[in-house]
Amino acid sequence: MKDIELYQLHNSEFSDAIERFCVQLHHFHEAKGAKAFLFTGVDTNVGNTTVAINSAIFLAKSGNKVLFVDSDIRKSPENKHLTCPEEAGLTDYSTGNYNNLDEIIHPTNIRGLEIITSGMSSNATNIMKLGRESMKALIKKVKREYDYVVFDTASINIFSDALLLIPEMDYFMLVSSQNHSTKRQMFEARMHVNEYEEKYAGVVFNNVTKSLHF
Repeated sequence: MKDIELYQLHNSEFSDAIERFCVQLHHFHEAKGAKAFLFTGVDTNVGNTTVAINSAIFLAKSGNKVLFVDSDIRKSPENKHLTCPEEAGLTDYSTGNYNNLDEIIHPTNIRGLEIITSGMSSNATNIMKLGRESMKALIKKVKREYDYVVFDTASINIFSDALLLIPEMDYFMLVSSQNHSTKRQMFEARMHVNEYEEKYAGVVFNNVTKSLHF
């Protein structure tokens, strides 16, 4: 099976910020046993996929066994910093086309990091099935087998995908972008997840003077 390539950003300020952010994830992991973390943007093109992938890469390079779950099934692979041939993935599993979890977990070019792609099917019906019992079982199983499981989803203010997954997460993060995201978008995103306040780990401000702030 050919490795799926994940592209890591090598900007020093961005890398330093990712490291600081992952220290916080590690704290949640050590203090509360948290393993499953979800990233969702307050709008499109705010960089939540970049933040999620680079966080997963950093955690793997720190010696952890990590699974990246591409649950942003609205976006093409070319826009996700990964080379992704047509492989069975999340939507194929959630619709019952694949019953063996091993069939949808693929190796990457990063040691210690594996990936579940978004899948070959992305119509609206399959997206809604993300909340089915099969998805709940998938999440429970991968949490037992990996140190960290990082989920990336479409913008919470535009699609409901993140809301279908957040109940099964340990924590979730909102991602916004300087000079792109608005206060209204931040307010609306917080209102969407108001009932999951105990799972809210904070907001990542991306593209702030070429870095990240939390």
